[in-house]
Amino acid sequence: GIKVKVIVYFRRHDAWARSAYMQWGIKHKTYKGSLKSFAEWRKMRKFAYFPKLEPWLKDETIELKVRNFDACEDVVLDFCDLCEIEGSSIQVKRSNQSPSAASLALWALYNGQFDREVLPAELYPVLAKADILDCNFEDVDFNSLLPQIDDLKSVQEETRLDREKLNALFKASGQPEMATQDIKFQQGELSQNHINAALIMLIKKQNDRISLLEKELAQLLSK
Repeated sequence: GIKVKVIVYFRRHDAWARSAYMQWGIKHKTYKGSLKSFAEWRKMRKFAYFPKLEPWLKDETIELKVRNFDACEDVVLDFCDLCEIEGSSIQVKRSNQSPSAASLALWALYNGQFDREVLPAELYPVLAKADILDCNFEDVDFNSLLPQIDDLKSVQEETRLDREKLNALFKASGQPEMATQDIKFQQGELSQNHINAALIMLIKKQNDRISLLEKELAQLLSK
């Protein structure tokens, strides 16, 4: 007896593909074997939205609104507006920010040593305590793993038909078409010095914590 309104947001295919790779190709190694570059990883995935959306479009019992994610200045406020929720009193807070290039490179270096799947949380508690001195390390070139403009353009080309179908829905809903211009992002050059700097900062903080614990333990034992 409750009327349900379904609101779905679609992000441009190439931006979604890049973000998904950072999350599930590097930070969370969701596959077995050696670390895969974006070009290798994308062969395991399909980036078309429309096949998943089509059954919902055919269901005449629900009210479905299709939104262009990239055209929304703030998705939360857009969602509130569609639901007739007053958004002026909502405090906007950015959550789940993309990790820095250096931290992603550390995940790549660590996850690249294993043939198995690796959860992102694994690195947090064990990195400083792990006995890694005698391990045989594999070299992982982080910069070569990342998608290039041509890679992302090929995603655009492969999803052209899917984008055209979505654009028709956007037009019917009064939404702008999905953007197709090249993504503007600063990939930057990540050097070994950047990685070393991140590692030494990590070691320093861990050393400070261990030193404090040792001091407190010594005080307890002296009583």
